[in-house]
Amino acid sequence: MEKPAITLNVEPQKVYDKQSNMLTWYVTESGIVNVWLQHGSSENYKLTDINGRIIKQGDLKEGRIMFTDLERALYTIHVNTAKGTIRKEIDIQ
Repeated sequence: MEKPAITLNVEPQKVYDKQSNMLTWYVTESGIVNVWLQHGSSENYKLTDINGRIIKQGDLKEGRIMFTDLERALYTIHVNTAKGTIRKEIDIQ
């Protein structure tokens, strides 16, 4: 049986919070999800599935995190900054 084709998001997806922090994510051709918080450092993050279950959590490293083993699904990343929480959906198709 053939594996279905994977659609990758090659253009970074951006969201801006009210205080001008920018959260960007993109999926590489090898399926790695990269998330970057502009002006970020070691903020706490939580990645949840569509049902709100925590899939991963921890701290950003220099404003960045990389996920290498996510299944195709819709996720939400929550990043806690000094100015509030930024939430962004990550759709891996």
